[in-house]
Amino acid sequence: MAHIFIADDDPLDIDLLNFKLKRAGHEVSHSGDGEVAMLELLANPVDLVILDMLMPGIDGIEFIHQPHNIWRVQGWWQFVRKQEGWGEMTRLGLRRN
Repeated sequence: MAHIFIADDDPLDIDLLNFKLKRAGHEVSHSGDGEVAMLELLANPVDLVILDMLMPGIDGIEFIHQPHNIWRVQGWWQFVRKQEGWGEMTRLGLRRN
């Protein structure tokens, strides 16, 4: 299966995605800070990045516009965790060039 990296500053989002992806057989890594995520991904390539648009450090938009960025936007979807359940919020799926 794929090695997937989650860049998100919300621990509950990371826990949910981590659980679902590992259950599907994927290897999962994560970071809650955009700058840390960028450094980790430059050092350790993965197959797919799930990227939160609003994070400390480098946010999702800054992440995809970094000059040394080796990722291209493959697709996007939206979801958000609300008190009463899941709704919509922007996340990007990025694949390595």
